[in-house]
Amino acid sequence: MQSEEIGQAYDTIGLSYQTASADNRKHLEEILGELLEVIPEGARILDIGCGTGKPISSFLASKGHLVTGVDVSQRMVELARAQVPEGEFFQADLRTFEPPLAGQYDAVIASHSLYYMTREEQKEIVQKFNKWLSPGGTFFLGAALRRKALDSGTVSFDEEGWADTAEVSFLGQRFKGTYGKLDAWRNLVQSGGFESIRVNERESSFEDNQDFQEFYILAKKV
Repeated sequence: MQSEEIGQAYDTIGLSYQTASADNRKHLEEILGELLEVIPEGARILDIGCGTGKPISSFLASKGHLVTGVDVSQRMVELARAQVPEGEFFQADLRTFEPPLAGQYDAVIASHSLYYMTREEQKEIVQKFNKWLSPGGTFFLGAALRRKALDSGTVSFDEEGWADTAEVSFLGQRFKGTYGKLDAWRNLVQSGGFESIRVNERESSFEDNQDFQEFYILAKKV
């Protein structure tokens, strides 16, 4: 999908994303607690696809970390600036964005924000994350699959566990993206120059009571 299409869709979604994901906030903060164990105090953190700033940017800022967020949606960035005033937020296409402190971040977070890219673009941006991190920096990746898509066979995955140009409906908007099984995401992270520290899997419910299989990967820059 083109960045303009994605941005317009999320401009429309706005705060409804935050409302729909409220039940998952506690679990996500627990997982982020694992990130806090491996980053320094006052860490510089880059939140890729920051959305409204909640829960990730707000949670990390509340712990005294220096958060920079980027999102393709202008509306999401406006909400993030209002809800996390201590953070710094940019509206930009993730494919071309260059952060202000490249090479100096202690952690890069990409939670459910890499779907709307081709596999080659995903590979390139994960390699960029590695360059943006300081030596020994941490990468936190979040991704998910609808359980219905896995069980019904309505989405076709290749031998590497990827489904290219899969169409999904999300909070009233239609998106086309690239989705992967856990091993596919884990291999992508490793190919970007990272070594996995731990993986967290869980079943969750979201929009319209649809069940999801979520993966969170915590990895170190090699």
